[in-house]
Amino acid sequence: MKGKILVGSTFILLLLFLLNFTIFTDERTVSYESYIFESFDEDPLSRWIVRGSDYTMPGFPKTAKVKVWPQALHGKNREDKDYFSLGINGSFGRKGYNYIEIVPAREATNTDKESDYIKIDADGKKWVHNPLTLKGRARSLDIWVWSANYNYYLEVQFEDYLGIVHTLPLGELLFSGWKNLNTEIPLSIPQAGPYIPKIKSLKLVKFILWTTPTEMVSNFYFYLDQIKVLTDLFESRYDGDELEDPAVMEEIWSGKKE
Repeated sequence: MKGKILVGSTFILLLLFLLNFTIFTDERTVSYESYIFESFDEDPLSRWIVRGSDYTMPGFPKTAKVKVWPQALHGKNREDKDYFSLGINGSFGRKGYNYIEIVPAREATNTDKESDYIKIDADGKKWVHNPLTLKGRARSLDIWVWSANYNYYLEVQFEDYLGIVHTLPLGELLFSGWKNLNTEIPLSIPQAGPYIPKIKSLKLVKFILWTTPTEMVSNFYFYLDQIKVLTDLFESRYDGDELEDPAVMEEIWSGKKE
């Protein structure tokens, strides 16, 4: 009798193990893809603005679309194609923990409120914050930065689907020329929810360049190029998953009649 009970118990434990293993492997299945999130080759001045903290000198920070790039990305051949980066010129009136924010934005429309404006240019152009959505479940982000060996450092901020903003370090700018800076996105930042669609992608809020108290802060330059994201695009299929497609939902619920 004991032998039968032992065999039965062993069978049940094995079944539970296999069931848990199946669930575990489904949760851990990944399909990684690396894609260029922003190249700065089109018109970065139409979707990125810069803002300085207190003690920013009048007229700063400035931005420019610059015909330069890291050789590691495109080589030296300037005749093949024109590549560009985002140039930033900053200047502060005193040393300290000053900062420059590099913010994804769009030009304000008539439907935007004055309280939504995050910047008004000297020519009167009004800007509204426009966080950019990453694809899938992002695992890492990297960006090319040109520095003149300043003791500064760069951060990036993401917002999760709960509205919580997370600040991650990209690295120090204590180097000369171009360097690729990157950050891993920890699993503790939620990118999925219990309801369909389960993937809840992060939004890129902004980059922040910080100066340090002992470093010079007058009339400095740095450049940004090619933001790239490594992301997991895997999503389990199920019967009826087409109903979570935004295009299908729009067609069904837009109120348009055939």
